[in-house]
Amino acid sequence: LVAESPSLRRPLVESPAALPTQLRQLPRWVFALLRSPLLSSHTRLSPVHVDGDVRVALAGLYATLPPRELLTALYPALSAYADPADESPTELPLARSALDGSGCALFVLDALSAVYVYLAAADGAAELPPSKGSAVWRHIDRLVARRLRTPRVLVCHEGTPAAAQCERLLIEEGEQERLSFAHFWRFAVGEAEAALRRGL
Repeated sequence: LVAESPSLRRPLVESPAALPTQLRQLPRWVFALLRSPLLSSHTRLSPVHVDGDVRVALAGLYATLPPRELLTALYPALSAYADPADESPTELPLARSALDGSGCALFVLDALSAVYVYLAAADGAAELPPSKGSAVWRHIDRLVARRLRTPRVLVCHEGTPAAAQCERLLIEEGEQERLSFAHFWRFAVGEAEAALRRGL
């Protein structure tokens, strides 16, 4: 995260987007693990509170998941569709501001055990909900087909209880700034810089 220059220590990367492609998601996976019910239930870090039995079940589930599915369980995949026929959706971070700034009204959130088709407030131009033959549904069918455990597929409109469940998975912007991904990133970089200074 940091590099040495002749006169000072400066950040090597200002944000995860500047990391090599293979490492770009790593900070978000660590952040999501720390925010997950498995590690932080009943603390201010977790948006979901679960009892001890559920945490034990989660630990057992995570221990048996293939790596790709484990990462999806920790940090769900959010895709924005310009329209239901969009064959190249935009991948977004799990942030409400990313939804609002995407210019799209149709999103798919793959949370492993559930796949949400999220319909934001629309201008009426899009076909909502999308037809079963659309690119959106073909994408969802592929997700379902490759899962060991069949996920639920929930179509939800913004403002409904199901949509609220989906929105709780947008973990990058905490209710308090110190619970946000941006704060976590600054903390991680600061710790790396401090470790380098201690090594001088």
